[in-house]
Amino acid sequence: MNTKSQISSWQLFSLLLLSRLLTTITFMPVLNLNIGNTDYIVSTALGGVLSILFFIPSFIFIKKNRGITQISDGVSKKLTRLIAIIYALFFLMYIFSTLTRINLFVSAVVFPQRSTELFMVLSIAAACYAASHGLEALGRVGSVTMLFFILSFIVILFSLRERFDINNLSPALYDGIKPLGVLIWGTIMSTVEPAALMIVLPKVSGKLMKSFVIWIICFISIASLIFLFLMSTLGEAALLELFPFHSMAVLSQFGVFERMDALLIGTWIMSAFVKSSFLILIIADLLSENIKKLKRGTVIISMFLIISAVILAQSKSIMYFKANLSLILNSILFLLFVVVIPAALLIIDKLRNRGAKE
Repeated sequence: MNTKSQISSWQLFSLLLLSRLLTTITFMPVLNLNIGNTDYIVSTALGGVLSILFFIPSFIFIKKNRGITQISDGVSKKLTRLIAIIYALFFLMYIFSTLTRINLFVSAVVFPQRSTELFMVLSIAAACYAASHGLEALGRVGSVTMLFFILSFIVILFSLRERFDINNLSPALYDGIKPLGVLIWGTIMSTVEPAALMIVLPKVSGKLMKSFVIWIICFISIASLIFLFLMSTLGEAALLELFPFHSMAVLSQFGVFERMDALLIGTWIMSAFVKSSFLILIIADLLSENIKKLKRGTVIISMFLIISAVILAQSKSIMYFKANLSLILNSILFLLFVVVIPAALLIIDKLRNRGAKE
């Protein structure tokens, strides 16, 4: 990838944190059976901490200050093209996952009596348009959106302080260790943002290691806090909701303002827009910079057509929807693209350097 710095470490931190928190607040507990509400709080905290073990390749890439395609370039241009293609497909999968959840949310909550097809196509078009403006512009939008996201939740949580009741929490491990283990594993396997970091690293300026550590701490702290408020406010009823964080926001009020869910809806849609734009931009840069015949504009237009077609098809098929939420599929993708491939490239790079010295 082009090594010219186009984004600060703080802006990348904002994009990555926004991406991960969006995944957190769009979770659907109705898909998990026989799990106590306290286990969600514990799993979020423990899962965030244990995920650090899987981020070792990311820390090494940051220390080397070299991205995945930079290291693969030293081995073979053909390998770099292969890496670009498979990582583009990987990020495309997570665009589908993000937009599928948002599409379900919009159809179930925002426009329950109307078709969401036009809304989704226009949203995808807007995301592609934003991606066409480059990483620097998207980084600025991401920073502002991240601040809006945090402020929105501060207002919502503060307004719910009187409804906070620790007695609504179930005993930890009430349903055994296995359900908690599944939740912890799911938390780890949903944290795919380090893959994006290792791709865009050459385009980032500033102290990235410090920002990455802060990103981990902020995610664990914020996600644990909002889960604590969710479960202490709604109790076991939270586990029966399709989108419990929205249900929590419906209960909130601030002064003369009642039902702060409109604030949350706006935050979700804006966050999904920024995350999708970021992933589309990564795909466009990966393919256009490593495959000579492809231009960024052509890739972005292709992304619009592909994503729109798939999202519209998914909205009519529960099978596609379930596939996007599959823990097995997410586990395979996470381990392959966040751990195995980066680790393999680091080993190859180390062996090459040792051979050159000898």
